[in-house]
Amino acid sequence: MEVGILKLPVKEIGEVKNIARARYYQGSDPDRAILILHGFTGHPGDMEYLGKELNQNLDLTVSIPRLSGHGTNAADFKSTGAYDWLRSAIDSYLDLKAKFDKIIVVGLSMGGLLSLQIANGFAVDKMILIAPALYATDRKIPVTHLLRFFKIKIKQANYNKTLENSETEEERLIAEDYYRYNYSAQVAELHKLMLSTRKIISNIKVPTLIIGSIKDKIVPLKAVEEIYEQLSGPVTLEVFEESPHVINDGPERELCADKITEFIKK
Repeated sequence: MEVGILKLPVKEIGEVKNIARARYYQGSDPDRAILILHGFTGHPGDMEYLGKELNQNLDLTVSIPRLSGHGTNAADFKSTGAYDWLRSAIDSYLDLKAKFDKIIVVGLSMGGLLSLQIANGFAVDKMILIAPALYATDRKIPVTHLLRFFKIKIKQANYNKTLENSETEEERLIAEDYYRYNYSAQVAELHKLMLSTRKIISNIKVPTLIIGSIKDKIVPLKAVEEIYEQLSGPVTLEVFEESPHVINDGPERELCADKITEFIKK
């Protein structure tokens, strides 16, 4: 059964697991709110610690939406692309903007690209980019524009580790059915977003904090440094030494939250 413009039957989309559902933490400040955007093949649960910390330390409302196609299953994810992810981010921004005068945008990895896109087209009070995926260490990414026609999928390098570290049944199911593979068509869509974002960085004048890590094996420091050099507004750069790609939920997550809190307070 087809419904509307959906590309796949509703029954294939499946339930959004609790860990992947959107988060919304209410604060008391009537003027400012924070929008936090997760990364490619991620979900709102990746950003939960940071969201709670910012909500409690700053008493600001924090919204962590689930980007289209993320956190359900492979069939759902494969029905989406760059436009859908950007549309999710913009809709979430507009929802907050309808209630709050000033919006602070925080983005991890692909969420960093979406944050830059929002800052280029809408009013943003401050912006925080965590390991923004302007470039990636995986050299196969540009080739996916060709591979997508053959519907090639590539097993995630750290899939086994992710599965082993799954502490709940929900985490295991997400790892197996959603996170197990990188799909060439969706990676090509991510690359399109990278290329598009590289063209707009110099237009952005929003006060920005960029956080990168030496041990990030997915996004090289080159990406962080290029954004730092090209942004037209005031920018602060922090380079961590022990964090993996998801800096905000790794061994230095407390330091990450502290740096972001300090930057927002300024």
